[in-house]
Amino acid sequence: MTPIVPELTPLQRRLAYVRDHADVDWVMGIENVPEWSKLPVLSTPRDRPWLYESTQGAPDLIKRVVRRERAFGKGWCSDENILITNGGFNALGMYFRHMHRIGYRVVICQAPVLRSVFDLIRSSYLRPILASVDEASTLLHAHPKSTAVVYLCSPQNPTGAVLHVDDVGSLIADVQRTASAVVIDSVYDSYCFTRSLDVRDYGRLPPASVTFVNSMSKNYGAPGIRIGWLVGNSDLIGQLIVRQEYESIAVNGLGQAAAIDLLDAGNSELIARVADGRSQVQDWWLARGNYPELRIDGGTQAALPVLASTDPEKLADDLMLRHDVVVSSSANYRGVSYPFLRLPLGVPRARLDTILSAYDQVHQE
Repeated sequence: MTPIVPELTPLQRRLAYVRDHADVDWVMGIENVPEWSKLPVLSTPRDRPWLYESTQGAPDLIKRVVRRERAFGKGWCSDENILITNGGFNALGMYFRHMHRIGYRVVICQAPVLRSVFDLIRSSYLRPILASVDEASTLLHAHPKSTAVVYLCSPQNPTGAVLHVDDVGSLIADVQRTASAVVIDSVYDSYCFTRSLDVRDYGRLPPASVTFVNSMSKNYGAPGIRIGWLVGNSDLIGQLIVRQEYESIAVNGLGQAAAIDLLDAGNSELIARVADGRSQVQDWWLARGNYPELRIDGGTQAALPVLASTDPEKLADDLMLRHDVVVSSSANYRGVSYPFLRLPLGVPRARLDTILSAYDQVHQE
């Protein structure tokens, strides 16, 4: 099977247009990374550029990640269950390539899924299949044992849906019966707003059957340091440490030092900012007379439905070219059930007001 070379996503093409028109005072709402009101102070250890870090990751960072994962319900987590990676996408890519090497051939993806994830799976010589969580169990039994991976994202990008632990547990029971595997993309796990849905409950899931991906990008507002991590059973992590060595030797030491500082500082400010943005968007949605309620259980973005007859990219173009507002749309996802614009929740209130006002104006023009 020849891997398919992906093209630039609509999001990246839009960002390229922004770069080519740097003279415009753009109102940026295209990324779903929460923004700090005051940037944390980060140390810059003088020795880090001149040393190779451990392939598994800097021991001081691993200890902090273990502490965080235990706080998120994974009481079983220890140093041997962690691998520091060059960001969350790098972690996913290594995981998928490894699973292909040991015989897995398909990835059942919780839909909708980010186009970049879909393309990453295909470029790893795996076949992505889009499905609901309910359909995933049936699909597992349709494939030979030890050939299917289930990819979940919770809270989900873009809908913010948080899977109940009982639903995930039922799926994992089928995974165990079919000798399959589950990977949960947890890069938004700091942002859960519905009490009955808490990703901390996932810590009760059997660690032998599930692997978690996380990163500093969304949870700590620091995509530029390119630090992520994998949490999984020690055998899998040991094999992925070997892969990391021959793929990239080690992870950037300066980025790991920054991650240590951010984990020590915590992200309570970002959580509060995203929660405030969520309330702001939901209040605006209701004030416009929309029904039903715009549900956002978690995550850092809102998937704002548009009329089924509306081309979401055309709408995003109108916002960009008429109002200098840059947002993303459902064109950046696979398996969407309705067209939408993606709005960031972790930006300053005034900027979010500008984006929402521009949205209203476009609909009146």
